[in-house]
Formats: sequence, structure tokens, C-alpha cells
Amino acid sequence: MAALTDLILFSDNATNSRARLPSDLVNYLASQPEMRVTNVSIDRQDIDRCVLQTEGNMSILCIPRPENKFELDPAHNFHQLTYARRIVDVLYSYLLGKEIIVFCADSVKYLRIFEKLKERYRSARFIYLHYEWSWKLHLHIPDKLFAELWRAGDISRSPLAFELTAYERKMALTSDKVIAVSGQAIDFFSTVLEIPMDRLSLIRNAATSCCKGPTSNMFRKDFGLEEDEKIILYAGNITHGDGIFYLVRAFKIIAADDERVKLVIVGSGDYSGLLEFVGPLWGKIILTGQLPDNVLGELITMADIGVIPSLYGQYSVTAMDMSLGRLPLVISAVDGLDESFEDRVDSLKTSLLVNEQNELQIDVSQLVKNMRLLLDDRILARILSENAYARGIKKSDLSRMCGSYLKVLQEVAYG
Repeated sequence: MAALTDLILFSDNATNSRARLPSDLVNYLASQPEMRVTNVSIDRQDIDRCVLQTEGNMSILCIPRPENKFELDPAHNFHQLTYARRIVDVLYSYLLGKEIIVFCADSVKYLRIFEKLKERYRSARFIYLHYEWSWKLHLHIPDKLFAELWRAGDISRSPLAFELTAYERKMALTSDKVIAVSGQAIDFFSTVLEIPMDRLSLIRNAATSCCKGPTSNMFRKDFGLEEDEKIILYAGNITHGDGIFYLVRAFKIIAADDERVKLVIVGSGDYSGLLEFVGPLWGKIILTGQLPDNVLGELITMADIGVIPSLYGQYSVTAMDMSLGRLPLVISAVDGLDESFEDRVDSLKTSLLVNEQNELQIDVSQLVKNMRLLLDDRILARILSENAYARGIKKSDLSRMCGSYLKVLQEVAYG
């Protein structure tokens, strides 16, 4: 029988079904007889002392936010180093007697904790779960241009973007293994950040559909939608990088020619900026805010097309949900999305253009064309959605994903 491994997981939302680290995966790992899983939940504002809870087969160690209200981030300064040391000190008594320990984190913000843990637990192993590039949140330029600037040491376009990338490289070098969800990330780690290939593993995420079946007319009325109206669905953050403003621009063009079309926007973010941008079309756009999975599933089942116009993205839970809900998709040809879908086979892809400032932007004219095509050609829409569903079922093989993670964890733990 294999020795017992303690997996110490740093993840803010490890038990949230829509978190980056799927709850199905966490539950699977926690159910393994040779593994104990502990989720360390830090920066908690709902408690004033450390609390150890149990949820199923998993332990949850909750640590309150410090009295000075500092939040953890990867910066190398006195406050963050002190905070990281405090977290490690809190863990000390909990880790006593544990022989085989694997620390696992899904964000670069845990870098300083990883460093402090590595100093104290020399035999422990470390895994970095990489789900997004921090620099893409601040700088929307092609990967090739970023790589050129990185190698030249030119940080003038966005010092923060390059600082965060340096932290991500350090996180990868501090870890024994980096698990990424896209080939783009593996290539970028290897060729740009010079992380050895034997330290990198590609495991594509799987997801279960939140769609439960056909919706009723009453549900449409709850959202102010008439039975004969065409529904365009967006689900994601309300930010420039997620492409919502490009989608609204495209929708304005479509709505000018079609009075029976509405745009439903699900998510959170800068609604004030979005409302200003919408202008006189506010009556044709429905803003729902963040919704529970089951309600989002109802909207996916009810909608005519789904649009994911992001400027970046390693993996999209929403794209998988829409595929499994048989919703025809218009997506942007970027990063992991581009790898996961095939144009005119299971989706319609929209190109990214580079403007005079070498910044990425969505080709709005092509976005309009793709949206109109799927709204008008229901035969094509059905073919694409059925293909996406069939492919989505194969991609959403939870046993494959969970088995791959377990194999990597065992390799890291036992060398």
C-alpha cells in the first residue's frame, strides 16, 4: 500500500463549482485512500481566528485576513514577506507528523508562501496550477510582441504586466511541476520564460454541463423576453479584456436591422462603463449580474447563440457549458479557445486584429457577420452545436482529467 500523501491546496474557491480548480477534481483527489486533502483558505473576512472545518473527505483550514487588512500578493516587500511567514507559522502545528507533503497553488499570489514553505520543508514538493497569464489582464498585445519586449527587457508599455510575468516565472521555478490547461501556456513557459519542459505538464480541464433541459415560457418572461425574440447570450466578466465592449458594438449593428433580437449579459464588473457604452439600446440589453449555475444553464438552453469574444483565455468553463448545452457558438480565435474549437465545424471563429499601437482587438465586422449567420441559418447553427456537443462530451471526460492529475501528483510525491 502506498504511503499516505498530504495534499495542501491553496485555492480561494476550491469548493466552488465554477472555480478554476474544478470541485469534481478536488472531491476525486480527496476520495483517494492514499491521499489526504486540505484546502487552505486565506484572507477570510468572515472569521477572526483560524478554524478547521471538514467538508466530505476534505479538510478546510480557514485563516482570517490580518488586522492590517493586507491581502496576499506576490510582491517582494516587507509586508508580503511577513504575511507569508505568518501563514507558514500557522500551518506549522497542522503539518506536524505529516511525512509526504505536496503543496499545490492555483495562483501566482501564493509565490511568497511557496518560498517560505520551501525553506522550512525541504522534503516537500510543490505544484503550480496555471490557469491564466496575469500580463494579459493589463496588456493586450500579441504573444510574439510580448516575448520580444520581455527578452529585450523593455517594460515601458506596462511595468506591472512584466513584473507579474517575472513572478509567474519565479513561481514555476520554485515548483517541482507546473500544470497548464493549454498548449499556448506550455509553449510560452518553455520558449519565452525558459522553464524546462520536464517541469511542465498539459492537462486540459473537463467540465460538467449546468444545463438541465428545455425551459418554460415563464422563465423567459422572468427575464422580460418574448417567445419569438432571438437571444444572444454572453456570460463572463464585464471587462475590456473579456471583449464585452466589442460584443456590444457588434450588437448595436445587428439590433439596428432586427427588432426581435436581444442581448443577455451575465456576469459582474464595470456596469457603469458598460451602461454608458450601451447608450440608447439599453432596452434591448438585459443585465443579470452574476447568476447561480442552474439559472445560467436555463439561459444557455433558452438562447439562440452564445458569444465569447475574449482577447485572451487559457480555458473557458462557459464555452464548455455552452457546448454541452448545444448552444451555437461564436468565439474569438485566441489561446486555449482557439485550440479547443474548430472554425465552421463546431463554432464560428472571429479573428483578432492588431491596430497601429500593436494592440489586439476583435474584428467587429467579422463578429457581426458570424453572429448574423448563426441567427439566420438555423441549419448551420444546429450542425455546429451538435458537433460541439459531441466533441464537448469527449473533452469533458472527468475520469481522464482526474486520472491525469492523480498521476502527476503521485509522480511528484514519490519521485
